[in-house]
Amino acid sequence: MATIRDKILLRSIIGWACSLMLVLCAFSGWACLCVEETLEKEFKDVDLVFSGKVLKSGEPKSETAISIEVEFELDEIWKGDKTGNISVSTPIMQVSCGFPFKVGDCYVVFAYAHDKKEPETSARDWDEFFYTTWCENNQEIDESTESKDLLSELASLKSKHQMELQESKNEEEKQG
Repeated sequence: MATIRDKILLRSIIGWACSLMLVLCAFSGWACLCVEETLEKEFKDVDLVFSGKVLKSGEPKSETAISIEVEFELDEIWKGDKTGNISVSTPIMQVSCGFPFKVGDCYVVFAYAHDKKEPETSARDWDEFFYTTWCENNQEIDESTESKDLLSELASLKSKHQMELQESKNEEEKQG
């Protein structure tokens, strides 16, 4: 038969175990969890890949806003059809997978076009709305060898992508 001391010890152990589980669950629920993708797979999946300098990072539009817009001056584009400046949305906080773009720094950005099924009553031009997160292969670029290697690999992926598009177009013409 268990003594009072054993019961108190057991309750303490159970209490500590429950507290630990609550803490671990709370942190895992708020952490940004990403599936690591190869550069080639991500290049295929996204709608826009470019390099550019951050001109400005917006403020949340309201207290309940979950994302901010970051404006870039386009330098080079590997996938997509854009010129001039472009705004990309990212979650406000890193724990929500927001990417910490810094004004004045240059980045390679992998962005998705927003789902164009938004209500027509919105004032936003949805065709121009792109978003990215911490989980994409976004990277700050500089004069390092790693940055130069990345830019070289993107040039190769662009060529490969253009050839695939041309082959697809040729195949459609043969069938049509």
